[in-house]
Amino acid sequence: MGKYSLMLRTKARLEKEGFACAAIDLTNVGIQEINAKQLYRGIRPLQNRN
Repeated sequence: MGKYSLMLRTKARLEKEGFACAAIDLTNVGIQEINAKQLYRGIRPLQNRN
């Protein structure tokens, strides 16, 4: 099983148990020259969305 399909299965299982899940693509983080503070500042507003 590939990493992506494992992530999807795990996400589906957690959502079935009542957890709210999000998938965040971090593949470009090293390319865009952002620091950890900028990364988390960008992710934080997404946590409260439904």
